[in-house]
Amino acid sequence: MTSFGTNPDTSVKTRVFIATSFPQITELLSQTLKFHGKEAFFTSGYPAETDSRSDFLVLQTSELKLAADFKPNIVLLTSEVSEDELYTVAQNITPGGVFIFPENLLEQAENIQNFFRRMPYSPMKTNVVNGEVSVITAMGDLPLKLQHPDSVLHLQGMQLLAQQFGIMEEAFYEALLELYY
Repeated sequence: MTSFGTNPDTSVKTRVFIATSFPQITELLSQTLKFHGKEAFFTSGYPAETDSRSDFLVLQTSELKLAADFKPNIVLLTSEVSEDELYTVAQNITPGGVFIFPENLLEQAENIQNFFRRMPYSPMKTNVVNGEVSVITAMGDLPLKLQHPDSVLHLQGMQLLAQQFGIMEEAFYEALLELYY
């Protein structure tokens, strides 16, 4: 079996590791990218081959040990993890990469010696009126069409991840207004 790191097709791509047990997180990223005309190849395991047109390879898994083989440039962590698991993921981020993680892991993340950008996030503030969820943003309340209300816990992390694909905050919210996830 060819590993991610030795597969020449993956070594030239920006490798994005989404460490989560919530597939809705990856689905939201996929829909947001499509909304803005951006391409990425998504997988939840070892790909036989990737789409050569896209510059991004996105691996979504809850198996954190896969980060060692994947050698991600960008990581979004959404799950609670032990310090050892956090280290396993973070030690494999390529130098100069980006690590997006829940703010309650900030102290642990700051103790990791690898050279990468640390971007902690917190759950966004919300309003719930008559069962409808709105996220409170600098631009005002943003009504969401949520199938999975728990997704809002990681929405700021998703917004920070979307920035790594060139989708800035306002454009991210624009996609959210149109998407049903």
